[in-house]
Amino acid sequence: MYQENVAGNRSEVLYVAREPNGTWGTPVHVSAPGTSARNASIARDPEGRLHVLWEDATLQDEEVGHAIRQADGTWMEPEFVAPAAGSSLSPVGAVDSLGRLHVVWIDTRLAVQRVLHAVWTNTTGWTGPQAVSIGGISPQDATIHADQQGGVHILWSDRVPSDPSDPVWSIFYVRLDVASAAIPPPVLLVQGQGLALRPFLEAMNDGTLHLVWLDDRTASRLASFEIFYKRFLPGIGWGKTKRFTYDVTNHGRAVIAAGAGESLNLVWEDYRGGPPDIFYRQITPEKGWEREATPLTTDVSSSQDPTLVSLPNGNLLLIWSDSQETGTFRILAKEGSAVSGS
Repeated sequence: MYQENVAGNRSEVLYVAREPNGTWGTPVHVSAPGTSARNASIARDPEGRLHVLWEDATLQDEEVGHAIRQADGTWMEPEFVAPAAGSSLSPVGAVDSLGRLHVVWIDTRLAVQRVLHAVWTNTTGWTGPQAVSIGGISPQDATIHADQQGGVHILWSDRVPSDPSDPVWSIFYVRLDVASAAIPPPVLLVQGQGLALRPFLEAMNDGTLHLVWLDDRTASRLASFEIFYKRFLPGIGWGKTKRFTYDVTNHGRAVIAAGAGESLNLVWEDYRGGPPDIFYRQITPEKGWEREATPLTTDVSSSQDPTLVSLPNGNLLLIWSDSQETGTFRILAKEGSAVSGS
């Protein structure tokens, strides 16, 4: 999924499929012509349906758009998830162990910014929304992932009350149980010492969780972010916060994915050379984290917004946005091995 600017500040959401032989198909417009759609995400359910979510600013208020691509390739008409006055921003979804689609987004209905949560099934449609960030001030960067043990994991960054001239942001966490409709109170998972932002989670099917985020606690508040890491083990709980990068440079948008050989694979925006490049490191049970990071892009353009996908053949597919000096924007992709040393 990607967005394409078509006129002024108006954009559309498009979908393109990659065939098993590696060739890319023809892009399909998902959002309706003439709309203003952006920030798309996608999730797949066990029936082979693809669920596309995006911000839709066509009307006076911004809504969460939802379109379904059936397993036979046909598209259903888009709908709004939970229309209401205000802004509904940055929707992301995950499918739980029962095949239900969970969606979270940042919402300003009732003039109070919250992380809201709604659920879709093929038989009942949408239910909700419910607030998961009760008591928050200005949540952002909501993310969601589901495992096969019945857990749905929601994280976001939120401002902690403090001196207004020196705000502190921490990371909060809620685990939903598919056997219950109850939403537990948020857990303060990462106590911010400055700005703890952009959490990203990889949930393993055995219930293990791997969390990465951006944090400026080591930068003397000079807007330089390092990457931090935290792990949850079933039956043990969350481990200690660990600093992942020591580059004394700025980093952005870290994402993590499980790969072949029980590997974990991390990519991020790295600004050590000026314009951002995409860098990569891996952890394996045998060797732990690779000592050195590997640059995956090294040209003069700005490489940003990486996404990492684990493929059935054991490889990883990296997709990112590239902006050139001429002002041209492209979506690029690269496939590589997820096995250390190859």
